[in-house]
Amino acid sequence: MSGRRHFQSIALPACCLALALGLTGCGGSGGELNTEYGVRRAPRGSGSVGGVGVLADMFEERGHRVSTWKHLSPKIRENDVIIWAPDDLTPPTEEARKFLEDWLFAQNGRTLIYIGRDYFPEVEYWQTVREGAPAAQTETIQRRLARARVERDNRRAALPVEDPMYGRWFTLETAPPREVDELSGDWIHQLNRQGTPVDEEKLDIQLGARLRKPTNAEIAGENEKGELEFDELLTADGEVLVQRVTFAEGFIPPSPDPEANDKETDDSAAQDAAAEEDYFYDDEPLFVEEYAYDMGPRTSDSQILVVANGSFLLNLPLVNSQHRLLAGELIEECEYHEQLRVAVLETDWTGANVYLAEPDMPSYLELFTVWPLNVILLHLLGLGILACFFFAPIFGRPIDRRVLTVVEGRPIYVSIGSESTGPSDFGKHIEALGELMRRTGDVQYAQARLQHYQQNVRRDSGVSHKKPPPTKPPVPI
Repeated sequence: MSGRRHFQSIALPACCLALALGLTGCGGSGGELNTEYGVRRAPRGSGSVGGVGVLADMFEERGHRVSTWKHLSPKIRENDVIIWAPDDLTPPTEEARKFLEDWLFAQNGRTLIYIGRDYFPEVEYWQTVREGAPAAQTETIQRRLARARVERDNRRAALPVEDPMYGRWFTLETAPPREVDELSGDWIHQLNRQGTPVDEEKLDIQLGARLRKPTNAEIAGENEKGELEFDELLTADGEVLVQRVTFAEGFIPPSPDPEANDKETDDSAAQDAAAEEDYFYDDEPLFVEEYAYDMGPRTSDSQILVVANGSFLLNLPLVNSQHRLLAGELIEECEYHEQLRVAVLETDWTGANVYLAEPDMPSYLELFTVWPLNVILLHLLGLGILACFFFAPIFGRPIDRRVLTVVEGRPIYVSIGSESTGPSDFGKHIEALGELMRRTGDVQYAQARLQHYQQNVRRDSGVSHKKPPPTKPPVPI
C-alpha cells in the first residue's frame, strides 16, 4: 500500500504539469484549446485535454519505457503493451484486429489497451472553466462550449441508432449518455482490500456508447468462432466500463495477410500448407519472433483491456485523484514484466494503417520531391540563405566613436563615411576592433589576440609577406 501511495504522490505533479502546459484555454497558442485526441505529445504543447500523455507518464513513473507510433507495422511487435485511443467512434477494422491478435498471441504477457472514443473532454473543460470565469470572458467561453457540443452531437449522430456495430472484441451499442454513480467489479474489491477505496462522490465518469460483450448470434453472424473469453473488471450499475478479453484454449490467430485467410481446403496436408502460408510470403517469414512459431493449438495469457471511454484515463480526467486510482489498477493489470515496453498508437478518425512490411521512409533529399514539402522546404532554404547573408558579416561598416550629437539622451556617433573621415581610413577599422574587444570585458582574450597578431600577422611597412626564394649554395672552384 505504501508503494501505491508513493505512486499516486508522484503521479499528481505529473498530471498537474501536463495539464498546465497543455490546457492553455483562452491564453493558449492562438487562443485555442488543444483538443487533439489520443496523442501522447501534441504539436502545440506537451499535452491536450484528450491526450494520453499523463497515462503514459504514469507508466514511466513505474519504470516502464514508452514510445510513440503512428501505424501498425512489424517494429511495433517488439512492445509488450499497446495503448490505443483512436479518434474514431466505430470499432477497429478487421485488418487491424487481425494484426493485433496475431501480435498478442505470439508471446505471453502482452496487453492491448483499447479506449473507446465516445467521450469529449473539451465539453467538460469549457463547462468547468465557465463556472469560475470573469464576466468579461463568459460570452467567449459560452460560444466555445456551444461549438464543442455541436461537434460532439455531430460525431454521435453518425452512429447507427438501432443496429449495434460488431467489433469482435466488443459490440458498440448507442445509448443515452449518463453519469456513473456506483462502481463495482474486481478493481473496486482490490482497492478496498488495499485500504485505498474509491470515493464515488468525487468521481466524474461519463458513459456514452456501450462496448458490451458480443452475443453468440452476433459472433455466428460474422462467421467467427467463439475463441475469445470475456471477463468484467469494472462495471457501473450493471454496465461494463472495463472488460478483459482473452484467448480460449486452442485458439489459432488469423493471419494479418487477408489473401492467406481466403484459402480453404478439406485436405489436411493442404490445410497445413495454407497455415504455413499464413505466416510466410515468398519463402520468407512474415514476422520474426524470438522463438520458432508453432502453428498447432497453443494457449496465451495475453489480453485485451477494452475500456468504454476515456472519461477517467485521458489527460483532463486524470486531474481527479480518484480517477488516478483506477488508472493505477489498469497499469497493474499490464505488469507481466518488471519493465514493460509500452507503445502509444496515435491514429485519427481514419483508423490505423497496417503494414505487413516496414514502410520505407524517404531520405532527406527525397523530401524535396514530395508535395507539398518540396515547396515549403525550398522557401525555407531561400530564407535561410538570405539570413546567412544578413547575419554572417562579423563587423560590417566600422563606426567612428566620436559623439556628433545627443538626441533624447542617446549619443549619435560620427559615421565613418562622413566628410570628416574618408571610408578608406583603415585606422577606423582598428578602433572598431578595439572597441569590440573592450565590450567583451575579457582582457586575457584581447591580449591573446594581440599576441597572435604580433607573432603571425604583423609586418613592417614595405616588407612583403612572400617568403624569399631559397639561395643557391656557391659553386666550389
